[in-house]
Amino acid sequence: MDLLTINQLELEGKRVLLRADFNVPFFRIDRIPTEADISDDFRIRSAVPTIKLIIERGGIPIILAHLGRPKGKELSLSLVPVAGRLSRLLGQNVIFAEDCIGVRVKELCAELKKGDVVLLENIRFHEGEENNNTGFAKELASLGDVYINEAFGDVHRAHASIVGLPALLPHAAGPLMIREIEALSRLKDNPARPLVAVMGGAKISTKIDFLEKFLPWVDSLLLGGALASTLVKAQGYNIGKSFAEESMLERVNTFDFKSPKVHMPSDVIVAKEASPIAKTEVRKINEIRDDESIFDIGPETRKIFTKIIGESRTVFWNGPMGMHEIPSFAKGTETVAEAVALSEAFSVVGGGDTTVIIERLYLDHYIEFISTGGGAMLEFLCGQKLPGLLALAKK
Repeated sequence: MDLLTINQLELEGKRVLLRADFNVPFFRIDRIPTEADISDDFRIRSAVPTIKLIIERGGIPIILAHLGRPKGKELSLSLVPVAGRLSRLLGQNVIFAEDCIGVRVKELCAELKKGDVVLLENIRFHEGEENNNTGFAKELASLGDVYINEAFGDVHRAHASIVGLPALLPHAAGPLMIREIEALSRLKDNPARPLVAVMGGAKISTKIDFLEKFLPWVDSLLLGGALASTLVKAQGYNIGKSFAEESMLERVNTFDFKSPKVHMPSDVIVAKEASPIAKTEVRKINEIRDDESIFDIGPETRKIFTKIIGESRTVFWNGPMGMHEIPSFAKGTETVAEAVALSEAFSVVGGGDTTVIIERLYLDHYIEFISTGGGAMLEFLCGQKLPGLLALAKK
């Protein structure tokens, strides 16, 4: 896809509407979060070079972003904490606008000078964002002169800030967006073989379509996490009290379990509760008891997965192998992370939990590319047309 780039835009003296992906995770708390509650700022850090580039080229960054899925204005999903973290990462004050549209915001943006950086409040506080409302898009467009999209994780959504704005302003894909597309295109179009995909996470419902599309493309498909538990149950095994998407059991029966490419857990780590002090046991996949739950892949599976990843020349990983937040259930995920990092393969990792794990283990420097996208990344790899990228294409 031929996209306009930031180098093709004149930024000197321009107010630059920068769509960033600041949908960051927070520690679980029972109060309004603060900056200190941000559990991973990878997505914020990823946008910093582009913000600095805009400033260096004489532009004034006006940043648009969302957090979570609010129903109207929810203080717990305000971008105030993000503004604080961004200020520290940039080493300068970030002006925070208490809304993203309206007279006061328009006046604020009109008075900006070179060197200023503004972060607008959560654009999803307005239903016009997700509805791709033309009037809402026009109000956003009135704040700036040009538009740059760096939110790869949102290009699969036809929202106002993703598809509405580039229809109204001179626009371009940012450097991070271009790197995402280049890395994922290399993975999709011309991967060195063997190509291994490692898929985990909680819900099979969000990934079954991708798994079916991946199967003809990959040489090996390694499955773990709770999504594998649903697949195991669909094959007729007892999974005890393990989480499974009951509504998906009939749907996943169309998946080719018997393909030699598919590698399911042969053994798992079980416990009677999700607790750091719970007693754990290793069980063969056909030996799980009624009062037990699966929380991780077992040692035999870890050994098999490590060998397959080690023999790969391209590896793609999305989603943890178990409940990695609890140390006694983290070994499977950590083993996969280390295998991917230590392999000589071209490696691409994506998805919120997955990037958190890589950074927690200080393995990020050993991964060729860490994507900021989750669903968008999977849709791109499956060859789907993404509204946000189509909106950025040269006309």
